[in-house]
Amino acid sequence: MQGPSLPGIKEFRLSTQTILKVTGMKCSGCSANVERALKAVTGVSSVKIELKSGQAWVEHDPAKANEKDLANAIKKAGYGVG
Repeated sequence: MQGPSLPGIKEFRLSTQTILKVTGMKCSGCSANVERALKAVTGVSSVKIELKSGQAWVEHDPAKANEKDLANAIKKAGYGVG
């Protein structure tokens, strides 16, 4: 016998938001490169880059991507984290 089901709820996923300081971004093309690199990381669901402050807000599944994974993606794209 199965337990009761909750209508409208199919799956619950835990996500977290990590804010990273990205160095070396000088233009909108740079921020687009960082955004693309972060979105390619498995477990990342959304990315927001603010060029002026040099910050990246990354929404991700912590079981699939951690802060080190995100930093490595930024570094591979040619930018710094700090």
